Amino acid sequence: ILFNGEGQISIINQILKILGTPDKKDWPEADKIDYFECFDLPEYNQTIKDIIKNQTKETYDLLLKMLNPSDSKRISAKDALEHSYFK
Repeated sequence: ILFNGEGQISIINQILKILGTPDKKDWPEADKIDYFECFDLPEYNQTIKDIIKNQTKETYDLLLKMLNPSDSKRISAKDALEHSYFK
């Protein structure tokens, strides 16, 4: 389990603590989520490099593309397998 929490809000907070809080540019589809405007997302800076240390630029790039909150910006499985990380 990558993120383990008591519920959806707990898991979202864990994700945000690592990836940082996305803005509308990063996650344009957020406005389409029911009741999203009711949530006051805490502001976090990205800390993935502090948690997963000493990795290559390609490693961080692939991880961030796979964990992107935006459906339209998240890398597909096919494209992930073709990523420079695997070359």
